[in-house]
Amino acid sequence: MLVPRYARIIWHTARNSSLWQAYQYFAQRDGALYAAAIAYAAVLSLGPFLLALAMLGGLLLRDYVAPATIIDWVTTQLPQTVALTPVLTSILERQAEASNGLLALGSLLLTLWAASLLGTTLRRALHAITAPTLPRAPLRERLIGLSATLVALFTAILWLGSLGLVGGLLVQLPFLWRSVIGLATSWLVFAALYTFLLPGPRVPSPAIAWSSLLAAVCWEVTKAVLASFALGLGRSSEVYGLLGALVALLFAAHVAAMITLYGAAVAITLAERGSAEPKRRREP
Repeated sequence: MLVPRYARIIWHTARNSSLWQAYQYFAQRDGALYAAAIAYAAVLSLGPFLLALAMLGGLLLRDYVAPATIIDWVTTQLPQTVALTPVLTSILERQAEASNGLLALGSLLLTLWAASLLGTTLRRALHAITAPTLPRAPLRERLIGLSATLVALFTAILWLGSLGLVGGLLVQLPFLWRSVIGLATSWLVFAALYTFLLPGPRVPSPAIAWSSLLAAVCWEVTKAVLASFALGLGRSSEVYGLLGALVALLFAAHVAAMITLYGAAVAITLAERGSAEPKRRREP
């Protein structure tokens, strides 16, 4: 008799938890569908993002960053893109030959606008999951997506400007330290996303911190699993070619988007519970 009783207690506690309420937000507001939209936007924005990275890197670093360096960085961060290396390398090499002049400037602006599709889609998805009743502002969302793209580009340029020196030092560290540093980096990235991209009133810092930590842990575990699968997919890409690489990239992007949107739902849930707690205390 004790086992069913404890099972009911555990089930009741789980249903009243913030994680379950956040899951209800995520499911009822079509989180998986918006995650799929983010995944497709990520794949479509990858090419323009790399072109913008090559052009801005050439302008700011004066040929210090070669196309091969950019490709190595991308394949390191996204193992699913290894099969795309020949195509991406040829595109970036041709773009590097036309990195000056008015035509290059126009190409850069158009490329930035196309690359901002990911940031815009992410902002709209966060709006639909966390604040569906707020009115939309398409132009503002596009500008926010463009700003997020610029921040990501300059961050990547700073990393490439150091030739990945920090990354080279991290590889030599023990596995435990590399895992801790990777978790801290992911935590900061999710915290920045939730701080600057969530619509509506500003979410309290504790809610941002805990939801970002949850998303970071989920992503680090998922990334380790996907990296192990990427080795097997790398062998299958010899058969399926670009199709296998695109499917693997879409799957990884979809999982990352689901983690991001669920973490945002957790942040909103924690914020709502935090604001409701003082009201309960004031009630007689």
